[in-house]
Formats: sequence, structure tokens, C-alpha cells
Amino acid sequence: MPFQWHPVAWMLVRLALVMAALYVIGLVGWNWWRDQQVDTWSGPDATVQSGQRLEGCLTANAQRDDLLPTWIRFAGTVYVRSPRVRPVRGEGQPGATQYVESGYSQDRVRILLYEPPVAGEQAQELILVIPPARGGAIFKPDPTCT
Repeated sequence: MPFQWHPVAWMLVRLALVMAALYVIGLVGWNWWRDQQVDTWSGPDATVQSGQRLEGCLTANAQRDDLLPTWIRFAGTVYVRSPRVRPVRGEGQPGATQYVESGYSQDRVRILLYEPPVAGEQAQELILVIPPARGGAIFKPDPTCT
């Protein structure tokens, strides 16, 4: 006796395949759209920007993060996400950390400075924190990115 598909079972298989294909197409489309976006941060001025992809910046473009940007342009310097994390006191709440507040934020994400930069020099490290947090993502300057 040859195997025969029940008509409802065959319809469910086709529906599952169509749903899986739509999911994959939607995910690829969302990631492509997100890669093209450049976000401007709220703060003292509108000069701080970030995103997932930056033309000519191989170190940022080689990364992917679903939550945080891979690069930030801060005070004219491009900072790229490093794999390291710094501990943060006070669960990252404003004014409760041991780091210097930069004044820039995007939704709940804030930029902290590891230490205040010396006049005329760039910050050596940025820390992105989303309260409540016990740690923040470290971003380092990358001179190859502009």
C-alpha cells in the first residue's frame, strides 16, 4: 500500500513552508534596513551618531549586534564596539555610576565616559549602558574609520 498524504496534512506542510519563507525574507529585509540606518543621539547637540554599518570601517562592519550599534561618532571620532564589558555601579542608573555622564542618550541607552578627556584630546573609551545593568559595552576609538 503506497503512502498517501491526507489533504489537510499537505495543506499544513505548505502553510508551514510559506510561513518559514516569509519569516526568513522578513528577517533578511529587517537586517538590511537596519544596516542602512544612522541614528542621531539626544543630548547637548546633534553631533553624536551611531549605526550598524559604516562605509570604509571594516572593524565595525565585521560585527553584528541586535541591541547596540557597532560604531558611534562622538566628538568627531569614530568609536567601534570592543568585545569587552566594564562593570557599572548603581545598575547603570543616571548619576549612580562611577563613570562620567556624557549627556547623550537614545531611548534608555546612555553614553558614559570612562574618564573625563583631557582638554583638546579624544575620550579613550566610551561605555554604553542600558539600566538596569551591571555592565556596559566598551567602545574604543578606531583611527581607520572616518
